[in-house]
Amino acid sequence: MEPREEKEPCQCPEDCGEVLPKEMYLAAKHGQLKKVKEYLKKGHNVNACDEDSCSLLASACIAGHLLVVRFLHRIPQLHRNVSDWSGDTPLMHAARMGHKAVVEELLSSPHPCRLNVDVLNNYKDKAEKIALASSNADIARLIHNTQLPQLEWHPDLCHALVLPVRHPASEVSPGFTFECNVCLDEYNTKERRPRSLSCGHSICTHCISLMLEQRRVTCPLCRNVHAKRVNRATDIPVNFAIDEILQEQQQVP
Repeated sequence: MEPREEKEPCQCPEDCGEVLPKEMYLAAKHGQLKKVKEYLKKGHNVNACDEDSCSLLASACIAGHLLVVRFLHRIPQLHRNVSDWSGDTPLMHAARMGHKAVVEELLSSPHPCRLNVDVLNNYKDKAEKIALASSNADIARLIHNTQLPQLEWHPDLCHALVLPVRHPASEVSPGFTFECNVCLDEYNTKERRPRSLSCGHSICTHCISLMLEQRRVTCPLCRNVHAKRVNRATDIPVNFAIDEILQEQQQVP
């Protein structure tokens, strides 16, 4: 048997050996990102599927929860071509439901698991045909124009993932938190201090420092490169609207 070409779509396993609880399927479907993060932080398999072979990624794609999809994309062990009982992949679900932003994320996000846009479901339909049948012609065009292989996994957009670690309660109010758009860890007033990029989005100081090791700072939301060349993370202005709230939270006994 000849080895698979490195640039071919990933041949994702059919069974990861772990069953996804119904409550976690619903958490992803309802966009409960915090609950999904806590579940995975306990060591559960990101590719676990429920009794219908539906994964966290598929559930988030069905409901169009972009933030959950983006978080899952930061996990290098994620498999993105896993099909459910009907043979539908997460891309097919998003295409059928008309979630264009989710489809764009799936098609453009660099990941070790290369997406397969040509896989057939049990009805011999591809994602592009499913989009057309669901009156989502713009999504069908997106899929049709996608050129594989996709972009290589790049540390600017996805560092080797360490699932979020909770900071001391003194740093964050239990009912009011802000999270970095790269590491999805909660901002604080130290190494995770929020800073505003030229596009208007914010990420933490630590993630900017990691990006600067690659000599550029790329926004994880809009993919724009920070307009001004900087040498240190502290050269990028603080998001004072968030920072002021964090400072006040620290003063609360």
